[in-house]
Order: sequence, then structure tokens, then C-alpha cells
Amino acid sequence: MFKDFFAKRINIYLLKEFIKIFLLMLFSIFLLVFIIDFLEFSQNIHKHSIPPIDAIKIVLYRVPSMIESFLQFIILLSIVFTITKISIKSELTILYTNGFSSWKILKLYSVFIFIFGLVVIFFLNFLFSNLLKQSSIIENSYTKKENRYFVESKNGIWFKQNYDSDEILIRASKVYVNELIFKDVIFLFFDKDDNYIKRYDVDEVSLSDDYFILKNIHIYEKNKKIKYEKTMLLETNISRNFMKKLIQNKYENVDLIPLFLLPSLIRDFSNLGFDVHKFIVREHNLLLTPFLYVLMVFVAVLFSNNNSRNTNYFNVFFITICYGVVFFILQNILFELGSSNKINFFISTWGFLLFSFLIIFMFLIKKIELQNTNI
Repeated sequence: MFKDFFAKRINIYLLKEFIKIFLLMLFSIFLLVFIIDFLEFSQNIHKHSIPPIDAIKIVLYRVPSMIESFLQFIILLSIVFTITKISIKSELTILYTNGFSSWKILKLYSVFIFIFGLVVIFFLNFLFSNLLKQSSIIENSYTKKENRYFVESKNGIWFKQNYDSDEILIRASKVYVNELIFKDVIFLFFDKDDNYIKRYDVDEVSLSDDYFILKNIHIYEKNKKIKYEKTMLLETNISRNFMKKLIQNKYENVDLIPLFLLPSLIRDFSNLGFDVHKFIVREHNLLLTPFLYVLMVFVAVLFSNNNSRNTNYFNVFFITICYGVVFFILQNILFELGSSNKINFFISTWGFLLFSFLIIFMFLIKKIELQNTNI
């Protein structure tokens, strides 16, 4: 009974030490990212006369999404600092001599971090995505005089309308997704032999069930303006639902889509014949997050779990940081390759994770065996 009580007290102590260091590092990095982002954004504050409170909101709302992308790195460093702290005070040696093994430390932190990872993907990710979207809306209300959420692309938003005798290529500068209203739209008309016929320059286009509703139309033939119409209707066989899915698939930022929406979106996109690779990779990248955090625990224990007084802790921190940076870069490269369908999505997500676990686990076993022989 005393042994169980002792183990419970030790578990609580180790978790408290980790949580304190983790929160301190999280706050420090949050503050650093906020200051850097705010300084970069400051030129927009003056240029667009953004009130200070709204400027703070814009930056504050998007910082959590930035932090989320390298939470694994914060976890890695936090555990290294925690174990280093108790090692410097010789508490690690005392734990080992009283039967509290490295595997117990590994198990304690792994379970706790795995639960934290579940909270991240099922709750915090949804919250951070909404904050990022809200930040964009507030910023656009000043920089682009828009108070609604919209999607835009550097090269424009393109889609096609086919008829029996001709086709229309349509390009919009941006679209309000919820209302399906397109702004600054160009209609390019071609015959069945792909010969150019005419062009419409339109201020605004909305989509009903059977028609494109055009407003303020400038009509050109052979690059000469021949007519102006205030309103016009063009028949279409494109449904509103199809158009929304098309815009989401091609142009919406996949990072703004929470995990619980991805399975239904992937199913809908597949049924419509759209490319779904980047959404599949995103879904699996989120699902492996708790396991990725646990991998960081393994790495931290591997690099820092040393009860020797002669340990060079500067080298420990340097190696840990180098590993974290290299791992982060490789992970993002594989994510991009998987999203663009250049490699299999499983290799870019779970395959890389499993391979990393295998390598780290092998080195960890050897290190713990060596430590046990020296105790």
C-alpha cells in the first residue's frame, strides 16, 4: 500500500513539473509569435487605419493556429527540460534506486500526452480554425472593406459551363461561399471548335438553381465593347451544392476545416469525382497527432533520460532542437508530397510515424538497458 502511495505521489510530482514547464514554454512562444506577427502586421495598421483593439484581435486570433503546428516541438522540449531539471537535483537517481524505472516515466508521460493530443484534434483544432477564420474576417473588413467570409485565389477562381453548341470559361476574383456570390467575373465564350466568340465582364454574379444572375455586364466581341446590360440571366446546369463543393475542394484553405467535417467532405468530393488527396492527408495528419506527441515523449526520454552527473546538458538541448527541426521539416515535406499525390498518403503520414517509432524505440531500449547495468 505504501508502495502504491509512493508511486502515485511520484506520478503527480512528475506531471506537475512537466505541466509547469510546458505552460511556461507555451506562454513564452505564444508571446514571441504574437510580438513578431504584430510587428509584421503593423504596416497594415497604419495603412488601413485599423483600431488598436481590432489589430490585437486579428493577430491574437491567428496565433493559436501557428502554435498548433509546432506543439509537438514544445512537448519535446518541455519533457527534456522536465527530466533535466529533476536530474540536476539528483531526484532522477533517487527514483531509479527506489524502483521507479525509465519505462514508468515513459508510460506516465505517454498516456498524459496522448490524452492531450485527443483534446487538441477534437476540440482545440476546431476552436483554432474558427479563430483563424474570424481573424481573416476582421482583417478583410479593413484591408478589403469586406465584412463577410470569402475565398479568393491568386490566379482567380475558375470553372466551366458546358452547353451543346459551346462552352463558357468563367473566372472570378473572389466568391462569398455561403451566399455563392462571385465578384469581378469574366465569362469567355467558345464554340464547339474552341474558337473564341465573345467576353462578358461582370461586376457580380449569383447562382440560383437554374441560372447565373449577372449584374452590370460589359459585353465585348473581338476585344471591342459593343454593349452594356444592367442585368442578365444565363442558364446553367450547375447546382448550388455542386458549386460550393467545387470551391471548397479547389480553393478553400484545408487547414480551416476541422477534423469532424473531413470524413463527410471526402465522401462528397469522391462521389462528385473531385481530387481528395490533400483532404485525406489532412485527415490522417490530424488523426496521428496524439501518436506524434507520444513519439516526442519517446525522443525526449531517449535524449534526456540520463542520471549521470557528468552529462553535458547543453549538448542534450542542442541535439534535441536539431532533431525536432529536422523531423518537423521532413514531416511537412512528406505532407506536401502526399497532398499533391506524389507519394502514397499512408507513407506520408502513418508510414513515416511508424518508421520513426521503430528507430527511436530501438535506440531507447539499448539506452535503458545500459542505464540499468550502471545503477
